[in-house]
Amino acid sequence: MKRTHLSIALLLILGLLLTGCTRPINRTAESRIREVLPDIVGQAKSYEVRIDNAWERTLQGKLTRVDIEGTEVHFRNGLILDNLSLVLQGVVIDVGSRKLRKIRETDFSITIGEKNLNEYLVDEVIDGETLRKIRVLLQDNRVTVKGERVVLGVGVPFEISGNLLIKSATILELETSRLRVVGIPFSGKILQFLKRRIENAVDLSQISFPMVLNEVKVTPGKLTLSGKANPMPLIEQSRPNTLW
Repeated sequence: MKRTHLSIALLLILGLLLTGCTRPINRTAESRIREVLPDIVGQAKSYEVRIDNAWERTLQGKLTRVDIEGTEVHFRNGLILDNLSLVLQGVVIDVGSRKLRKIRETDFSITIGEKNLNEYLVDEVIDGETLRKIRVLLQDNRVTVKGERVVLGVGVPFEISGNLLIKSATILELETSRLRVVGIPFSGKILQFLKRRIENAVDLSQISFPMVLNEVKVTPGKLTLSGKANPMPLIEQSRPNTLW
């Protein structure tokens, strides 16, 4: 009986010790992944990486799930994303060569707030036309652009609004058929320019690895994009000794 109790006690202690090993090992892996994110994804104010995995699988380079959260991530076009979330599942790393072998699936979510969107859409001059005080309002299922068109030295207020739709795997479109213009009628070039500026701001081809849009949501003060991603092509070009 005493031997049985002793065996149980030893098993419990061993279990606690093994559980205690999990976070230090995973933290080391998290740190190494975090180090390469600026090169793979882009510069950011900060990145957080979380691996929830059995320690022995982490040592084998087999990660069930990796959660990455980037804050103020820089797009190539100058737009700053409020938040970029990546969920990697089924990650396999060759611990011998320290090279990534597989990611079964990657989901992404991008959040862009009005403040960062407005900082991107600065005043512009196009073909002799001056637009100033441009700002974007994000409302329920609708994007509104307000500003002034300078006519004979005087700023004349204007406002256009419409819905954002998914045009292709990486591109959104401000729906032309539902665009509403308030103020002095525009020439086509101004309307098309503003439309393109909004669309180019959130063109996901600016991300350095393939992404496929599945959903776009416009809520008060916030634009959220989500879908699937494939970071493998870019990661395969990375230096092998930086991945593990």
